[in-house]
Parts: sequence; C-alpha cells; structure tokens
Amino acid sequence: MAREPVWWALHAQLLSCLFVVTAGCGEEDQTPVCEDILPTTTPREADVSCLDRWLVAERSWPEGAQASAEQALAALSEEAERLSDAEFYLRVSEIVAFADNAHSGLRRAPIRQHFGRLPIRTYWFEDGLVVVRAGPGHTRLLGAKILRIAGLTPTELMAAMQRYSGDTDEGFRVYETNWLFLSPALLFAAGLSPSPAILTLTVQLTAGDQEVIHMVAAPATESDTDAYPHRLLHPDPLAEESPGWLSWLGEAQTNLPWSLDEPEDLFRYRLMADRDVAHVQFRSNASPGGVEISGFVDQVKRCLKRDRPRYVLWDQRYNPGGSADYTSKLARRLHRWLPRRHHVYVLTSHATFSAGIYTAFYPEWKNDGRTTVVGTRAGDKERFWAEMGPPVVLPETGWGVSYARQMHDVGDGCHDENICNIRRRRLNLAVGSINPDVRIPELASDVLEGRDAVVDWVLSEID
Repeated sequence: MAREPVWWALHAQLLSCLFVVTAGCGEEDQTPVCEDILPTTTPREADVSCLDRWLVAERSWPEGAQASAEQALAALSEEAERLSDAEFYLRVSEIVAFADNAHSGLRRAPIRQHFGRLPIRTYWFEDGLVVVRAGPGHTRLLGAKILRIAGLTPTELMAAMQRYSGDTDEGFRVYETNWLFLSPALLFAAGLSPSPAILTLTVQLTAGDQEVIHMVAAPATESDTDAYPHRLLHPDPLAEESPGWLSWLGEAQTNLPWSLDEPEDLFRYRLMADRDVAHVQFRSNASPGGVEISGFVDQVKRCLKRDRPRYVLWDQRYNPGGSADYTSKLARRLHRWLPRRHHVYVLTSHATFSAGIYTAFYPEWKNDGRTTVVGTRAGDKERFWAEMGPPVVLPETGWGVSYARQMHDVGDGCHDENICNIRRRRLNLAVGSINPDVRIPELASDVLEGRDAVVDWVLSEID
C-alpha cells in the first residue's frame, strides 16, 4: 500500500464484497433492487418504497425483527416529508439496525458529505475515549480524554446511539464512534443535543484539568478525515486531512509499537531471531490498489520455511475483513509450516472483523492445543450474516444501504444449506467463542509509551 486514498478504496471494497469464504465480489446479486423506482415530487417517497424492497433483500433478521422494521418503515412513510435530512438518515439507520447485523447498514457518505463532524478524531481505549487527531485551533485537546458528550458518558452515548447501528459493543467502539459521536446534526436529530451545529464536550486534558468545551462542527468538506484504527493512531498525516491537523502521538513524540508502524503497509512479516519468533501481520483480507495479498501469503510460506520459528505471532488486530479465500489455506495449515515443538499466538482486537475473524481463528480450529488467542474480543458476533450484492441505492437521496444474504456461524459452524455458505465445507469454522484465551486490554497509556502490551505478554510467556 502506497497512498492513503487506498484506505477509502479498501473501505468501499469491504462494503461491497463477499466478505468471507467466497470467490469474489458480488456473486449473490448484481442487480440493484430499486432500479425501476423513480424519484417523485413527494420528498422521499421513492426512498421509502425502495426501503420496502430492502426489507425483502435482507436476510439476517432475528425473530420478530423484520415485523418491527416493517412497522417502523410504515411510520416513516407517514412522517418522511416533515423530517430533516439528519432525522431521515437516523430513521433509515434505525430501520436497518433492526437486522442486528454489522454487515447490513446505511453508508456513512451523508455524514461525510452533508452533516459535518467536530474537527477531532478519537480512539476508544479501555482507559478512555481519547482525542488522537485534531484540526487547527483544537490541537491542545490532543491526548485529552472525553468524559462526556452532550452530557452523556461515552458508554451512555453508545447505548443511546446503538439503535442506529447493527454493531456489537466492540465493533461500535472501533468503527462507529467517530461517525455517530462527532456529528452535532445527528445528535440533535436523535434528541440528545440542543444544537445541530455545536456539541458540548467535557474533557480531561493531559495535565489533568477538566474543561467544558462548546465545539462547532467543521464544514462537511473539511470533516472528511478518517481512516482505519491503526492509521488514526499513526502520527503521519492522512491524505484527506486539511492543513493544520495534528496527531496525539506525533505531538507526544513517542516511539510506536511495531504493530502500528509503517501505516501504509497492509501486510508485514518480521523475524525476531533472538526469540525464535515470527510476527505476521494482516491489516486486511483484501487487495485494494494493486496490493497483492496472495503474494504476501506466498512470502509468509517461504519465510516460515526458511526461518523455522518456534513461535508465531499471528496478528489480526487491525484486520477489518475482505475475503477469507486469500488466507484460508495458509491460516488452516499454519501449524504444518512450523517445527514440531511450536506454538501459535493469535492476536485479536475489537477491530478484528468479518474475514479477519476467519483468518484469526483458523489456526485455533485446526490445532487448539498449540494455539493461544491473546488480546481483546473480535468485533462481531459468533453468528453473523455477510455476502452482499451491490448496495441498494435510495433513488432520491442517493444513499446506499447494504444487505446480507448468507449466514456464518464461527462458533458452532454453519450447516443449514438454505442460509449458510456451505459450498466449501472445509472452510466452515467452528471455535465456540471468539473471546481471547488471555485478555490483554488496549490502553492509551501503553500506546503513549510505545508499548505493545499484547506482544509483551507473549514474549514474557515464551521466555
């Protein structure tokens, strides 16, 4: 990976791909389901009609949830003309969230293009929600912990905003906070904040002082800064950052853990020869921008054969998914490439998602006795739905809505041929739980000191 825009290409690919264990993108349904619905003179009428078809396309419904979504859509049909764009966005999000599935959802483009966000970006560590990037005029907030937004603690705000998201708690903390917490227009539309343009934050500055700040949303054209978790933390400028944006870790002039360094590289291998350890990192299960994951997989095989490490750190902490086809063979056969007396340490985090979960847990599935999962819980449920066709595009707003067609059960395995992707049974994963065997929290204090607590624990274990 050479340039930051590749991350947005990856983001688009992840949202439109067959996320796990399939051959390519868009096999299930290449036909937009609303192509014959034309915009009308009544605001949002066509969008509501299109959502009715989305309800049929979506298959991940828990028991009774589709009926609840239909009722909510009927109510929206009566009220749509009176709603602001932000209110309509949230009402559509709420309907989609009845599916309770992280792969099914309303795209974030309207937030980026129309609603605007505060000129800061955050990362939710276990010891607090921390400002990790900030725009001009707000850089003194770098490293500050956000104690309250609109009078609510981060945990309280997450509970209030999860009605608009199908993410788990873990996935929400990693992938939704910078979208659903930082838009004054959305929090106003949700009835949580008194202003559509200003949010009130209570922060604890790095010096320890608490301060109440009334922060104005940046114009939508200046609020596009975003990236996947590890990239937000790295101090190098993002391609879409306006001049004057700074990073917390850059200002702190800290040494970064290896797992966060070289942010443009999706795939990395290092040999710690003095420890007899190989550290293999996947930050994706996709190949955007010409980056070839298959070439890296071949490289890992060659390196393991050459180096014969006794221990492997199989690092999937920042892997948001793609297609497990790329990595399934290597991950399932990883133990075969190692000496007889070996051990694999799988590293996971809340950012481990979709095909990243498959890549992470295949080694444990194939050889539980020589595999230990370390870190925090992955960012989805054991049972989730994926395999999307192209998003449904609402005719009037132009917003895209993703839907899922096939179920995955990485806990017990997926066996129902009517709803599971079981065309390739050898890839069917069943590990019981995607909780780690050894839980190591992700702390801001560790990252600030350049310490990788997960890797440190593994190295202390094998000494």
